[in-house]
Amino acid sequence: MARRQPSFPESVARDLAGRSVAHEAFFYEDPASLDAFVLDGARDGLSAGEVVVVMARPARLESLAAGRWPRAARLVPHREHREHREHREHGELVLMDAEAMLAAMLVDGRIEARAFAETVSRPLDALRARVGGAPVRVIHELGDILVVRRQHDAAIALAALWRHEVTRASARCLGAYALDAFVGSEAATALERLGRMHAAVRLAHQPDAERWPADYWALLARQRDRERHRLEAALAEAERRAQVGMLAVGLAHDLGNLLVPVLHQAEALASGVAEDAPRAADDVWRGVEQLAALVGAMMHVASPAPATTPVSLHKVAAIVLTVLRSKLRGVTVKLESEADLPPVAGHESSLLQVLLNLVQNAREAITGGGGTITVSIARCAAPAGGRGDWIRLSVTDTGSGMTAAQQARLFEPFYTTKPNGHGIGLASVRTLVEAMGGRIDVHSAPGRGTVVAVRLRAAAARG
Repeated sequence: MARRQPSFPESVARDLAGRSVAHEAFFYEDPASLDAFVLDGARDGLSAGEVVVVMARPARLESLAAGRWPRAARLVPHREHREHREHREHGELVLMDAEAMLAAMLVDGRIEARAFAETVSRPLDALRARVGGAPVRVIHELGDILVVRRQHDAAIALAALWRHEVTRASARCLGAYALDAFVGSEAATALERLGRMHAAVRLAHQPDAERWPADYWALLARQRDRERHRLEAALAEAERRAQVGMLAVGLAHDLGNLLVPVLHQAEALASGVAEDAPRAADDVWRGVEQLAALVGAMMHVASPAPATTPVSLHKVAAIVLTVLRSKLRGVTVKLESEADLPPVAGHESSLLQVLLNLVQNAREAITGGGGTITVSIARCAAPAGGRGDWIRLSVTDTGSGMTAAQQARLFEPFYTTKPNGHGIGLASVRTLVEAMGGRIDVHSAPGRGTVVAVRLRAAAARG
């Protein structure tokens, strides 16, 4: 069903009554559109034998005067004091400094009507008298400068003065405004009010200007679309920053887990009480390697996710169990892996972090002596929505288990059931697993232990 266009507000209809159709607004979305607006308007006015007055920023005046744009080459005037003029067979071009004009018109952030008359009306009257009443076309950035400065009320007041001026002096006024300057609810309201001050509204990339009220609704719809995209982008950026922050805290948590066994073995070596010095030295070396790998992984956390690579889960499990050997004393540790398993599509540093956290949590769940931790790797069915071959990495403990309420909050950032816990480890685990396209789930019951299972797509099955 076609969307019905909203009825035109009576207040807008009253604004339109008796106004000159020569008062137009152009809303642009990039500097190139503003360049084209000024140049094309000046060219068309000169071709029609009009006196064209361009009130622009100094930089644009300089570029226009120097003919730095191909289409501006034939508009190049010579400099005469603060104004630039060119006498042409079919028209005259006058360039005026918009910023200097605003400085003369603004008093405490407000446009003074008397100052507008002195700065705009009187010079235009003198110009018309000098050229014998030739048609005058004004192309200005005055309102644009104001809205970019977030002085929307002043821009609206200026538009009202221009509206009166074009009627009084039979001139044509074309004003430019940056659409990006109308961000937020207050600015959106200002945009509506500003649009009503003009007899016609043109949008960049809309070559044939529609007339009221269709162009007014098109302007507001475009602004709403841009605001929605801006808010969506801001939300995505906020989520990304929150994720980076959580992963950073998670990294610090994991570094602490790795440092404990490394320092323990290093102290044993330094004091000469290590039971197996070569093995202890090897444990220290492996621990330092993994510390370096985690630090390296953090270097690209804030960047777009890198492409996954084939990773052997058996190798990852062997490294983690070796590094945590000293912390796993007092429990039985089993590593079970199916034969001829393909690698998974993932990031080795991320998978090391994942398994490091899961094994560490399993150890902390086992209180007192005894207990078993089993790390198993096997093929599994694809999850809902998944295709191809999948591999399941699970960590099972015979610890105290969890209630259903605890399981429901297990992956929440900063939620923990441990007296000295931070609630970061499992939250970062879920983030890392999902970043690799995997799934994670938990099965537990009080007194019956816990199984945490991670499912990942096999590297050879991309589909």
